[in-house]
Amino acid sequence: MAFLPKTIVTFSTPSRPEDMAARHHNRIAKDALREALAHHHRQTIGKHFSAEAAGRYGYAARSPNYLRRKLRKKGHQLPLVYSGATKRAFTRPGQQIRVGGTAEAGSLTASIVMRFPFAQRARASAVRKGNRPRRNPKTQQLASEVARWTDDEAHAARDDFLKRYMEKLAAHRGRRKRKRVPIT
Repeated sequence: MAFLPKTIVTFSTPSRPEDMAARHHNRIAKDALREALAHHHRQTIGKHFSAEAAGRYGYAARSPNYLRRKLRKKGHQLPLVYSGATKRAFTRPGQQIRVGGTAEAGSLTASIVMRFPFAQRARASAVRKGNRPRRNPKTQQLASEVARWTDDEAHAARDDFLKRYMEKLAAHRGRRKRKRVPIT
């Protein structure tokens, strides 16, 4: 199994209006969260690969030898970028966003799953023989660095989620044709 940079977020959802069915509340909240995270990913993932990202996201210091070798071979010292394949893979649109939980319970959990382009896959014959492919131990560190958010980004994503939720709620109410009568 490859180390996957997975950003996991949990947002509290607004309480369900009395005149709305639970299934509509769940659908609206999940759609709003999915759209908010996709927007957040498009806007912020590129910042992880900029020169000032190490200070902003608290990346681990790289060794001077590594930085010199990277500057000599690749002509840059950008964090999380060696050849550029990881940056291209993570910044392309269409990252997988999974939303779980129910809005009725008060919180939704979502994850943005990204895959390293260099992740090895174990061949079936090697696994049967008990040989697992070796992985660079730094891959887990890279995964945690890519998945980090600043406090400002988290607040902006939460605000965007709430705004999208309220827009979808207003649109749902605008096209609704019947009025729900509570059962007594």
